[in-house]
Amino acid sequence: MGIAGMLLHYVLALVPVYVVALIVNALAPTFGGEKDMNQALKAVAYAWTASRVAGSGVIGPWLGLPIVLIGGVYSIYLLYLGLPHTIKCPPEKAGGYAAVSVISATVLGWIVGLVVAGVIGTAALTGAAVGGMHVTGSSGAGGFMSLASAMAPEEEKQTEHGYEKTYGANGNLVHEEWDTQSKYGE
Repeated sequence: MGIAGMLLHYVLALVPVYVVALIVNALAPTFGGEKDMNQALKAVAYAWTASRVAGSGVIGPWLGLPIVLIGGVYSIYLLYLGLPHTIKCPPEKAGGYAAVSVISATVLGWIVGLVVAGVIGTAALTGAAVGGMHVTGSSGAGGFMSLASAMAPEEEKQTEHGYEKTYGANGNLVHEEWDTQSKYGE
């Protein structure tokens, strides 16, 4: 990934926090709060800390999803608790304010995810290097196959008359089929 990739990842992790703080700040008068960008940034950064810390839970595959979900719910709760203190919105409006802020952040995340996936997908299809994967060949299909190989869709199944196997080997997607009756395979 290199230094440039790490810097890009770091920036892409901070920019959404700032953009959501802009949204929280813009919504403040709607929910009876005071517009103050510093306070909005404090509320969002504080709330998102729990989900960022919980994101490290994906290291353990079985407990990862529940830990991330608990961290996300706790982040929403922290935002709900923090908005009356930072933005000075009435406590009875904090629930709706937090809900609208979370929905806005979710939509923003989907949009950014689609844009990033589009850029990475386009790079793979055009034969560019993505991470540790190097795509060679001049066809778009070659890039697509290399991208599929990087995702490692390993599958093995027995059929009535043989087997089918799909796996990644040396950066290539390999699909094997063998028919025991006809003694034919590819």
